[in-house]
Amino acid sequence: MKKLACFMIAFAFVFLLAACGRSPEADADKKDSGENAANAGVTAVFEAGNYYLEEKDRSPVSVWIDLPEGWTIKKGVPEGTAYYPDDELMRNSIIGRYGCLDRSYAVYDGNGEPVGVLIYSSMIWTDEMKSEFGYDGLDKNARLDLETDIAFSEFRGSLSQLSIRGADVRTVSSSEGCRVMICSTDVTSTVDSDGNKTRFSCPAIAAYSSELGIGVVAEFAPSALSDAELEAIARSIVISAGAK
Repeated sequence: MKKLACFMIAFAFVFLLAACGRSPEADADKKDSGENAANAGVTAVFEAGNYYLEEKDRSPVSVWIDLPEGWTIKKGVPEGTAYYPDDELMRNSIIGRYGCLDRSYAVYDGNGEPVGVLIYSSMIWTDEMKSEFGYDGLDKNARLDLETDIAFSEFRGSLSQLSIRGADVRTVSSSEGCRVMICSTDVTSTVDSDGNKTRFSCPAIAAYSSELGIGVVAEFAPSALSDAELEAIARSIVISAGAK
């Protein structure tokens, strides 16, 4: 029985590492071997960490992500309207509403054109929240569902929506305390003089680490990536403590 228990623990540990993401060192080895030659791994460091913690308890958070060859990231948000059709949609988007120097990185393609953004959010459980949502009575999966919803709730407004629920949302990695989903962001303009609204959608990835209370949204221009490239990026994401 002891041998069986040890085997099951070891198996669970290996599965958890595979599901939650790979280490930057492992990806570097893959790139050197040519297996991942089409991608370039980059690290976004969010110095503020979990902004719901007391300042003395905060520490930087790093997000490792594979991007297509030649793509780069730069702290802050894209200039101008980026890949949005007009100023209003840009202002109402997650970039316009939540992007800032401390919380976001602009993503550029090999030609220096803006093609995406990384923005992070935080959450922390309080006794009041646990009581309100019946946290203690939930199983692990239900707790992660609830926690993920809360972590990304600020990205869901009246005109701008991060969609992490619905038929089009696909979970590509999920284990205890870790979830990565392929989803979308949708932004709507106000009503024009003819009573019409403009709706604009972008492919996105939402990744959440329960251990750190950190959620990251990676939004991309509609035609910037194929479905296979988007999934490869989603599977590459690793959220970890510290500045890597």
